[in-house]
Amino acid sequence: SLSGTGPSVVAVGDREGLEGVRDRWTDRPGEIRLLATRNDGARIL
Repeated sequence: SLSGTGPSVVAVGDREGLEGVRDRWTDRPGEIRLLATRNDGARIL
């Protein structure tokens, strides 16, 4: 999945697919981050 038209763009998917996206996006200006999502919910401390 791809979201955004700029200046911020986000891609969501599995690690293997996102690594391919990262390889293509490295030629563009900006910062690329590969992050893991949390699926254990929010916690109040």
